[in-house]
Amino acid sequence: MNKPIAISLIALFMLAGCVSNSVPTRYYSLASIDAPDTSVSSLPESITVGVGPLELPERLDRIGIVSVKKDNELSVSTYSIWAGDLRESMLRVLTGNLSSQLGHDRIWSFPWDNRNRPEYQLRIVIEEFSGKLGDSVSLRVKWSLLGEHGRKELITRRSSYEQSVSARAYRDYVGALNAALNEFSQDLAQQLGETLQGSQAEPSPAPTSMDQP
Repeated sequence: MNKPIAISLIALFMLAGCVSNSVPTRYYSLASIDAPDTSVSSLPESITVGVGPLELPERLDRIGIVSVKKDNELSVSTYSIWAGDLRESMLRVLTGNLSSQLGHDRIWSFPWDNRNRPEYQLRIVIEEFSGKLGDSVSLRVKWSLLGEHGRKELITRRSSYEQSVSARAYRDYVGALNAALNEFSQDLAQQLGETLQGSQAEPSPAPTSMDQP
């Protein structure tokens, strides 16, 4: 290879490396609702509620933020990433929102000690939690409310939410995802309040070691 050409190619590679290394990594997280919804009924003090487990599609269970480019093509960002595990972050937000909306402190996230399992349990399957930059995002979720310490299914529902993305930036994209999750939290709190508010029954006995999780 001609020496000047070789030197030029090396210089270009070095320049490309410098440009690549200069791109800052931005970290994003999900946040809970700031203020409670006073229209939602609070729960009786004796009731305990567990949130989880929560299942994520494999395509979303990664550190890089996933968006849709077109059709079935996905984009996984290299420099815009989640500040922690997405599944745990969603559980934290849902638990915090439910506790705030229902005015109830005895709500906690999965996992928990099987010797002290909550009387009621929410199992959540996230089917979609993504969208297009500068366009819209969608949250599709299937959830079940279990009673008797996870041994009896009381309710199973599917819920779907859409939020527009105001600008083609990951900050706005994550904000729209967060808004969809918070909207789901509000509906979930309403459903729990209506279902469990009138519960006057004595707490069911805790599961034994022979019970299934």
